[in-house]
Amino acid sequence: LVVHQAETGLTYVLTPEHDTTVEAVKLGLAPAAGVAAEHQILIAKGDKLDETRLLADYGLPDGVSPVFMYNRALLARDAPAPPPLALEPRDWPVPPIPELPHVQVQRGASPLVSALLDYRTHFFAHLWEVRARYEGCAARLESCAQAVLQQRVQSRALAAALENLGAFAAQLSERYGRFQSRLREQLEVKQRLVDGFDADVARLRAIRLHPLIVSLEELGGAGGAGDDASAAGGCSDVGAAGTASGAAPPPQTLLDCCGEVRLRTWLA
Repeated sequence: LVVHQAETGLTYVLTPEHDTTVEAVKLGLAPAAGVAAEHQILIAKGDKLDETRLLADYGLPDGVSPVFMYNRALLARDAPAPPPLALEPRDWPVPPIPELPHVQVQRGASPLVSALLDYRTHFFAHLWEVRARYEGCAARLESCAQAVLQQRVQSRALAAALENLGAFAAQLSERYGRFQSRLREQLEVKQRLVDGFDADVARLRAIRLHPLIVSLEELGGAGGAGDDASAAGGCSDVGAAGTASGAAPPPQTLLDCCGEVRLRTWLA
């Protein structure tokens, strides 16, 4: 299983099984990546990996799909910016020139011989300096190549994060669309109730109670049961008026039992 760290571009190779949990993968990455398991966000194939599930639930490892790891702590708004990457080596010191074999110049020899010896000394000095610069440049080029590879990994990690956010945004949009549709349905139902409220009240007022029910209500009111009926949610409006006058008039219609004031309170 190849895991790329988004912030650094470094790559880690693990050998988990299909029945390995995502949590176990995070714990295995923590020492090498230096990111605590609870701060790791793993994304593969556009999905955020749930630590309670198995790798097999995501078809991993398949030898093809990489996993990208993000440090949750570095995604905070107040998180410090990562330090700039310094390419090594920063300088390349020239090693001392090895001691050259001593050549004794004979007395009376041509000046060209001394000039040739001086040329040899300068030649080796330049050779050592060029060799040091060449090795330093080669090491710097190797560092640049590694940095380019890491930047490519970071670019792929950014694309994976954008894909995941896009899928999440699509899910939110779909859910919001269903919510809006359901809300419109409920508002239409409520509007129909509001539009027909006065007509419903008129129908309740037009329905007269059976005389036996009226007589039972009269007996209940005479026996002191009127307060109980009012407390139970019965003829609240009529009961309130009857309490003020000292006697509770029996209800005559269904509207008297429901209470018009209470209905209008619910409507508001």
